[in-house]
Amino acid sequence: MVLEHARLTPSAPAVQSWDGNYTYRELDIITSKVVSYLAKRGLGPETFVLSCFEKSKWPVVARLAILKAGGAYISVDATDPPNFLKCVVDRVNVKIMLVSPGYKVKFASVIENVIPITEVIDESALLTGPICASVKPNNTCLILFTSGSTGQPKGIIQEHQALATAICDYVKALGMGRHSRVFQLYDYAFDISNTDYLGTLIAGGCCCIPTSSKEILSLIENMSILKANTTFLTPTFAIWIDPHLVPTLELVCIGGEPLSSELLEKWRGHVKLVNQYGMGEAATFCALNQDPKPGENAIVGYPGCGTIWLTDPSSLTFLFQSVLSEKSSSRAHIYRAATLTMCP
Repeated sequence: MVLEHARLTPSAPAVQSWDGNYTYRELDIITSKVVSYLAKRGLGPETFVLSCFEKSKWPVVARLAILKAGGAYISVDATDPPNFLKCVVDRVNVKIMLVSPGYKVKFASVIENVIPITEVIDESALLTGPICASVKPNNTCLILFTSGSTGQPKGIIQEHQALATAICDYVKALGMGRHSRVFQLYDYAFDISNTDYLGTLIAGGCCCIPTSSKEILSLIENMSILKANTTFLTPTFAIWIDPHLVPTLELVCIGGEPLSSELLEKWRGHVKLVNQYGMGEAATFCALNQDPKPGENAIVGYPGCGTIWLTDPSSLTFLFQSVLSEKSSSRAHIYRAATLTMCP
């Protein structure tokens, strides 16, 4: 779906970053060189590549190339503890890791083949054949690992069919298209990072990648330089940004934390503000409220992809007690009534 734009709009901007830009044609060419390298090393369906990058154009190239080669990627953060990384490597039997040039030494003791992506580009011949044709809809395209708060990281497997469907729904719900210039703020190990770049490229828009600085003034400057008009922000970041200083922004999705009344009032009238709710297991998002109102800012809105169930613990208690105590002939009626109560 991404590479279709290389045929339809080859000269359109695909990536604009502080360290360089790519059109869709250029992105197709550069990823093909990485695919050539990975294919020679046996990458295919249900094989995995670790990915760790600083903010730059390279993680977009790396992750797209891994998918193009038929494999699946696992993005990790450079600050992850050694035990976490070892657990990930051991559980999925990873043999290759693509990294920013400065990370080669850091990960040398974790995995046997740590390869800076610039070396891959320099030594690879251009692949001229088709992309991997053996990938099936139920093959893995990425694994998202949690932080391991329960003692061991949890690996969330995303399949091509599920992720493609979810992201297409996300793009449609937000009205994304070739006009979209999406500011990619968060670290690549976070689930929203996958939506940021894949959603943008599937829509035919442009991934806008800032420098690695997390200072508010630097972020504001990057948004202006990159002419970003769409972004995802947590309330923690959004509350510190003055909407008047980012006039190019038109659509701001808020998620990860509750949307406060203060934040809603600060941004209302400046951008289209969307309250977004979801988690890593859902691939992109579960629900979104495209018109949050004062006093109702906690409402997450309507399902955005697939079906969701909204439940109240007290309603569930009533439901189960009723089903156990009533005759079987009346259970269906009780269930319908409880459902209406839980989902008004």
